[in-house]
Amino acid sequence: MLEVRKMVADYDAQNPELFMGIFVPKMYTKIFDEVIAKDLLWSGASIMFVLFYMWMHLESFFIAIISIFMVVLSFPMTQMIYTYVLQIPYNVNLN
Repeated sequence: MLEVRKMVADYDAQNPELFMGIFVPKMYTKIFDEVIAKDLLWSGASIMFVLFYMWMHLESFFIAIISIFMVVLSFPMTQMIYTYVLQIPYNVNLN
């Protein structure tokens, strides 16, 4: 997988006027999964950081957890409002 990426990058560097694109569904899925895993790691780390910061600032673990829970639950509620109330079937910002 990395060899193919390196070959494409080398070709693009040698020929800047041409674009070499490869679309292989398995490769696309693999790259997509890598990006999603990295993004989930960052989002989990940021949630843990905010949780820890709120816990130290508020001196209450319960309030910090409830606050994080409220933020996480706001996403499905917003999606429901978009889908059923506003009749917008596809929210680009969440997908």
